[in-house]
Amino acid sequence: MIQDNSLVAITSLNDPAIDNGSISLEQLLEHPFIGLTRANPLQDHIDGHALPYGQRPTYRLRLPTIDAVCTAAATATGVAILPAHAVSHRRDIRMNPITDQWANRRLMLCTTPPHGHYGPLSATAQQLHHHIDAAFHTADNASGARY
Repeated sequence: MIQDNSLVAITSLNDPAIDNGSISLEQLLEHPFIGLTRANPLQDHIDGHALPYGQRPTYRLRLPTIDAVCTAAATATGVAILPAHAVSHRRDIRMNPITDQWANRRLMLCTTPPHGHYGPLSATAQQLHHHIDAAFHTADNASGARY
């Protein structure tokens, strides 16, 4: 495992509709959403989890980047669901943990064994793992946040 990377609900700092506590997707569906553009795998994943509640998120905006979604959420345009690690550096939004189990995600680096047998990672795979691990730790230390 590389890192825990749970999804969180993003709101403006002073959004009266959602307090600082945890919230479920079912509760979030009562609010207008800001999402990433159509056919984005993360948005499709979130939309799929809304189906058992018999509804879909009502999107007020769909934007191309995580930063654009955060900027819109900071202006109280709606709520968004995004990976905690991708937004932990932002100070203009509030992050609320999502209580649904599916929102707890772990980033994994998966490999296949060379030549059909298990053993230590190849030198290239080890370098990739160390590079990714260092990048995540650098980002955590720079933001001061760990979610």
